[in-house]
Amino acid sequence: MQNRKTQMNNKESGMNQNQDQGEKKNKAGLVVGIVIGIILLMLIIGAIGAYFVYRYISDVTKVPDSSYLYQDTYDSNVQEKTNYFQDTGSWQTYNNVRFGFSIKYPENFDKFESENGDGITLSHPDAVSIKAYATNNYDNLTTSKYLDKEFSELLMDTPKVEEIGINEVNMDGCKGERRAWEYISPVDGVKTFYEKAACLKGNVFYVVEMIAADDGYMKYATTFDEVLFSFKFK
Repeated sequence: MQNRKTQMNNKESGMNQNQDQGEKKNKAGLVVGIVIGIILLMLIIGAIGAYFVYRYISDVTKVPDSSYLYQDTYDSNVQEKTNYFQDTGSWQTYNNVRFGFSIKYPENFDKFESENGDGITLSHPDAVSIKAYATNNYDNLTTSKYLDKEFSELLMDTPKVEEIGINEVNMDGCKGERRAWEYISPVDGVKTFYEKAACLKGNVFYVVEMIAADDGYMKYATTFDEVLFSFKFK
């Protein structure tokens, strides 16, 4: 009887040991699972962070395939021109009396002067529009803030707008900024480029800009550069 009891106790003790070992294995497996889960989570977070860093760097460094960034600083005071510039000897001259500036423009562009005398619009059948005008700085903005505001207003009409270039500009001694934006036109679904150069002088913004469809932009980018290069104060 005692042997039977001893056997039962030994059997029960063995079962308890096996149960303890099973619980230890379960705990160890749980700890390993938690560690692996933490490692995987850290890898995922790292991958997501690397992706956004890559996107940020790509957005900052992306520039259009045009003459937009041929020069680090576009200086209209520089007299020497590189080979890609056009011959402007036959170009017309527009003089703005109200704000005292002038530009040159190609004779094959149609000219439309604004009724209030603030500037000129040049249009071409190749879906290209170039404007040169001045506007009072009623909100006391910096040039950067002014262009930020222009970008925000563009976003309201065309939500899918991407800023593809920011550069310094010198318009006859007036230092400012030149920006380029790209978007799909909500009117006809055509890829469109919008460049705007602006500087602030005497609480007046002087602006030269171009809007062109994809094909026209590639064709008339240097024309826009020349118009901007020709900007002078009277």
